[in-house]
Formats: sequence, structure tokens, C-alpha cells
Amino acid sequence: MIGKTVFSPLNCKMESKNIVNEKYPSHGPRPILYHHHRHQSSHNGPCCGRGQNEMRGLLQVAGVLFILLASLNVILSLNTQLLDNNHDDTTQTISELFYKILYKQPNKTSETQEKEYSGYHHEYLSDDPTVFTSSSFPANRKQQPSIGNGYLATVVYSNTIFVNGLYNGKGTNSHRARVPSTAAITASLQESASHLYTLNVRKGIFVHEITTDNIEITHSIYAHQVLNRLLVNQITINRKSSKSDDIVVKLDTNFGPKSFDINFSESPVKNGKRYMHGRVKEPEHDSSEVIMTYVYWTDIPSYITLPKNASTKRYTFITSISKTDEDANYFYTEGIKMDAANELFSSHVSAWKSKWQKGHIDIDNNIFLSRVIYSSMYYILSSLPPLNTTGRLSFPFYGLAPGGLANGAGYLDYMGHVFWDQETWMYPPMLLLYPSLAKAMLSARTKHIDAAKDIARSKGYNGTMFPWEMAYSGYDVCPDSTVGNFEQHVNGDIAYALQQYVRMTEDVTFLLEEHGFDLAKGLAEFWFSRAEYNGIKDRYEINGVMPPDEYHSNVNNSAYTNLVAKISLLLPEYIAQLVNSSVPASWNKAGNKMYIPYDDVIKYHPEYDGYQLGTFIKQADVILLGFPLMYEMPVDVKTNDLLLYDTYKGKAVTNRDGPAMTWAMFTINWLKLKNFSKAENVFNKTFANLQGPFMTWTENPDGSGAVNFQTGMGGFLQTIMFGFGGIRIGECLDVDFVLPPKSSTFNITGLNYLGSSLNFVAQETSLSVTLTEKEDNHVPNLQLIVSPVKTVIHKEIYALKLGVTVNISRVPARVCKI
Repeated sequence: MIGKTVFSPLNCKMESKNIVNEKYPSHGPRPILYHHHRHQSSHNGPCCGRGQNEMRGLLQVAGVLFILLASLNVILSLNTQLLDNNHDDTTQTISELFYKILYKQPNKTSETQEKEYSGYHHEYLSDDPTVFTSSSFPANRKQQPSIGNGYLATVVYSNTIFVNGLYNGKGTNSHRARVPSTAAITASLQESASHLYTLNVRKGIFVHEITTDNIEITHSIYAHQVLNRLLVNQITINRKSSKSDDIVVKLDTNFGPKSFDINFSESPVKNGKRYMHGRVKEPEHDSSEVIMTYVYWTDIPSYITLPKNASTKRYTFITSISKTDEDANYFYTEGIKMDAANELFSSHVSAWKSKWQKGHIDIDNNIFLSRVIYSSMYYILSSLPPLNTTGRLSFPFYGLAPGGLANGAGYLDYMGHVFWDQETWMYPPMLLLYPSLAKAMLSARTKHIDAAKDIARSKGYNGTMFPWEMAYSGYDVCPDSTVGNFEQHVNGDIAYALQQYVRMTEDVTFLLEEHGFDLAKGLAEFWFSRAEYNGIKDRYEINGVMPPDEYHSNVNNSAYTNLVAKISLLLPEYIAQLVNSSVPASWNKAGNKMYIPYDDVIKYHPEYDGYQLGTFIKQADVILLGFPLMYEMPVDVKTNDLLLYDTYKGKAVTNRDGPAMTWAMFTINWLKLKNFSKAENVFNKTFANLQGPFMTWTENPDGSGAVNFQTGMGGFLQTIMFGFGGIRIGECLDVDFVLPPKSSTFNITGLNYLGSSLNFVAQETSLSVTLTEKEDNHVPNLQLIVSPVKTVIHKEIYALKLGVTVNISRVPARVCKI
């Protein structure tokens, strides 16, 4: 058995979701309970299903709970001692730990911090921030790690594998199609042994070590980074003593029930290879083809043996999944060949090593913060395509969902749908370090331009209108009509992401040959048809929308929505200059006259027309004007926005139990204002959604909502890069480093700007910048401009030359084209 099972009243709450999921299989009618919320009136989460059905869902679950509670008192009386003896310390939130270590113990060294961290929460056996260890595997789903490579992914030991772009269900029933796991293997011994579970994010592997006085078993599980259709299990048995008996290892598999999503047919075992294939039961849209799925995998015996005359032996079990038979068989065969040549594992580790060398972040003296950075990067990267995939290794990417690729079953984790989360939260850190992956995210939109045009036409608009929730077809799959109809700012979020990409890369090929310019024009055309001109006030307005604050729908002139619409309308003219083209002047005119609500008496931005100060809101909304949208405003206005949407007359305005990325945005904006005490206070709140021991995230701080919540990870990484790094993307690349708490060195390696790779090393009083790589001779030359104040005089200018480090004082600086 993996880990330990603890009976707790808390488990009833989580199990109720599983009961609902079993009662309503993926091919059946939609259940009332779509998302799990903490409060009856809350709209926790980045998507739809907000509050509309929640009361009915709670009543439904209440019936189940009533029956459970009737027997619970008896069971609890019999299990009091069991609860005491099996209490799982991992349920403690890391936010408490972070506060204790980082702020209450200001003089702790990193070694002392880690020891205290170990004693207070988890005992990590290594100071390496990329290695996460635990003596038991958590039974709680929200704490279980995942492995993936952008094509396929799985939660470790779960009975499910998900594949990029593989969905089942018509329209709003669309969800990731479950492939029963042929890779969920658990090794065990009959005799007593010690266990160690390790997630090594540097190597992209999960390892289970089983040790006795005579035996050492190492079980590695990984989603191959080169042969990206493969999931691999490798089990090595080592003899530690001269004892010469056969060593027998038991293997258990977690194939789970038959898939409700795919009609699989299985063939007999042939030469140790098994095979099944099937098609999804219900395509997402009338225009969607019926997707086939082919699975080849190594037959898994009940036992494996190290013969008495051998000291070591390795067993490899390969799963290959693809949407064509030829492809699945090819990758399986290549995996067998590479394993025979002892290259399968090493090539995977080498690919992850190369990926980390391309871009990573290091903070000294703060192991905890470094762990959160590396784990967040790992989980997001595991849901994105491997770098530099070409030819047979490449595949169309369908977007990044809030729970990543390893989650998204029917009625859980937003069913694997793609929202604004991709562009607004997870995309920016990837853009800075891995622009090719940022382009893959944008391409998930450009491939659906035709669907977006159909949606716009169906609603009476021009241009391209992307749905609030998107999956395989590009058509609307949002189960909640209120949210689906009104939350239209996603179209501006996509435009803003495109603007940032163009400024960071000037990728003309993407603009002209891969529909990037078409995307910008279509979004501008949509907003131009969507906005209404107010002739009396000579301005453009947008009525009947839902802002990011999903507690309020059908409002007029959402400040956030109007601003991303403004950005969308201005973007095509900027791009047209790069590609020597032209666009309608009316778009630019409408953009410049777009109305952004502002109260010149109180000097703040109302969230929408008629907003009353103190009205309770879900998450960061107006404060996003300051960052990430970088809307120009006086310091006192930005300060008022931050204060008034935090607390008003002693009462919280922004939901303290809302999703994690809220506090990331507060932190970044306070850091920009150099109010470090405010920034420190809200930065600590970011970690309430973090779960040990493998640094997974939940959507809400009480552990509810989507898992593994990569939207929160993206917000956190933005805090590090755009907050403490002070990075801003404009006509140049601005940096303004602030050292994170309890650190003396802050490194960003491989920041990619205009085809060049840059390393930044910030210390207490100094900043060094090194140009480490240029794509080719055609990329522009760069210079570093240093100016403590924004004036045109007294500037220091340094030409950045390959391999030469420029050392300056730690002051604001800009990297610009020469």
C-alpha cells in the first residue's frame, strides 16, 4: 500500500466530490455540482460554474453527508486512537511555515531555516531546492505530484492518463478524455522496508526507493522529454549483501475502471507487448473529427525477480500513446531500442538539463523560496511541449488549463478547459525565459481563429471572439451561460499577451506566416464592433460584461475589460509598422477614446459604472490596471486603488479566501511603489494555497477548488520576476531589482529578449548583466541604459557584448536596441 490512509471527518468533504463524479459518468447527464466552492455565494475560481448551481449542489451533497454523518459518530468513537496515531502533518499549510521562517525569525541562516522547516513541516533530505522528498506518499489528492511532457501527463500512481487535445463530450460537457493508466505501477516487498518518495524536478522524474539491509529498489517514473508519447517506469533491484536468495518484488497496477470517454478494444499480449485502441464517444463540436487513441505498453507481471546469481537487474515498462496507430507503435519501438542502448533515461534527463540551462531563477539563502520557484516552474513546464521539438516529435498544442495537463476529468479541475489563466497568469513567466513555449500558447489560439469568427458572427459581432472556455474545437464549452456570455475580457487578454510577445521577440515570421497579425486584427475588429460610441461624451463604452471579479455580471464599463479592449484596438497599428502593412485608422481612434472609469474626487478607478466603495469582490481586478496592464496613472491613484480594493472602513473588500494570484498582483504593485512593508505583508498570503510535500497548489487556501493550480503558480512566478525583478515590457526591457526576503543574491538566468539571452545577478548594492547568447547575426545589438531617475541626462550607456559582464549599481536600468 502506498502511504497511509487516515480516516477523518475532513475526508467526507473530499469524497463527496468523488461520489458525484462516479454517479454521473462522463457520458451521462451533467451533475448539478460542477465546481467545489467554499462558500455558498462565492465564485472561487477562474472560470464558470460560479454560484449559479451552488445552492442546489450543496443540497444534493447534504443528503449524502446526512447519511454519512449518521454513522460517523459511531465510527469516530472507534477511531479516536487511530486518528491520534495517524495524523498527517502534511495538511498544515506552508503559508504558516513561510511566515514563521521568513518573517518571525529574521536572523536565521538558510541552514537553520531548512532545519526548522524540516521539523515544522517536512524533512527534506537534501538542500537542493530541486529535490523534494517524503517518507510517505500523500493520500490526499491535492498533495500528489504529477509528471508530464506537454503531450501526455498523469498524477503519480493515479489510474488516469490525459493526452493533450484529447477531449470527450458535446459542447459544455467537453472534458479531458480518460485513458486508463497503463503506467501506474507500485513496487513492494513482503518484508519490512523503509520507503522514500522523491520528486526531482531538475531531472523531471519521480522516484520511489525501497530499502532493507539486503535490498535496494529504485523505481523511477517519468514522461519522456524526447520521445514525448512515452510514459516510462524503470525498476532497478540491487543486492546489498552476500545473501544469494532470489529477490522477489511484487508489482501492483492501478488500471482503474474502463474509460467512460473512449471505447477501447484490447488485443492479446504479443511478445511482451500489449495494445488497445478506441475512439472518443462524443466529439466536442459538429465540426470536430472523431479522435482515435492508440496505446502500446509493456506487459506488467505480478512479480519481478533478481536471480540469486545476480547483483543487479533493471526492468523497464513503457507506455506509448498517440492519436495514430503508426505513431504510437513507432514511439514504443524507439523507446525499447533506446532502453536497450541504455539511452532512454539519460536522454530524458539530458533534455530536462538543457531546458533548465535555457532559463531558471536562483535565490541564495532562502531554500524554501527557491523550492517554490523550481516546483512552480516544473509543473508548468510539464504541461507545455518540450523545447525544440521538430518533425515526428512535434505536435499541435491545445492550450494550458488551470490544473495543467495531468488534471481535468469530468466535473473536476475545470475539465481541462483553457481560460484567460493561460495568457494572463501562466504565460508571462514563460515568455521571459522560453519564448518558443509562449508562442505555442498563442498558437493554441491562432489555430482556432475560424471558430472564433463563427462565435462572433453568431452573437452579431465582427472579427474574432474567443469563448471564455475553450478546449479542442475552439468553440464555447463553458457550462455556465451567465459567465460564458458576459466574461468577454479574455479577448483582450489574448491581445495583450500577443503585444507582449511581439515586444519581446519582434517575431515577424509568426505575425505573417503563423497568423499572429490575423489574430491581432480579428480581436481589434471584434472590440470595434462590440464597443458603443457615446457621442455626447465623445468616448467609446462597453456595456453588459463580467469583469475578472466574477461576483458581478452584466455591468457596464468594467475598467479592466475596457482597458484590455483599448490595448486590443491599438495593437494592430503597432504590428502593422513592423510588417510594413496598414490597418483601419478607426481602430486606433476608438482605442484612444476608450472610456476607463475614474473618480476624480476620491482619485481611484471604480471597478465598473455604479460601483460602490467597499463592495465585496472576488479577486484582483482594478489593481491589474497598474500591473500587468501598466496603465499610466499618478502614484496617489495607484496607491488608492490598492488600498481601497484591499480594505474599506475596516472590512475586507477582496475575498481573503479567493484564488492565489490576487496577492501576487498586490505584491507586484506595492513593490513598484517601493512600499516594502505592504508588499511583504501581501506576499506572505501568496503561499496559503501551497501544499506539501511536493509543492503542489490548490486554487483556494482551504484546499478546495482546482488542483494542481498552475494559475496560482504563474501568479507567484510573476511576483518573483516582475515584482522583485521589477521587469516591465515596453519599448525597452526595464528592470528594477529588489532582493527577495532573506536573500543576498537573486539570479535570473536566460532571460530572452529580441533573440538574445541575458543573465542578471542582483546583490545588495550591485547588478551584473551578461549577454550569453545570440540566436544569429540578424538579431539586434543591445545596450544597457542606467539612470537612477528618468531623465535624459546623466545616463550611463553600455553596449552589451557576447560573454562580457557589465557591472553597475543596483538601480533601475533598461535593455534597449542600439
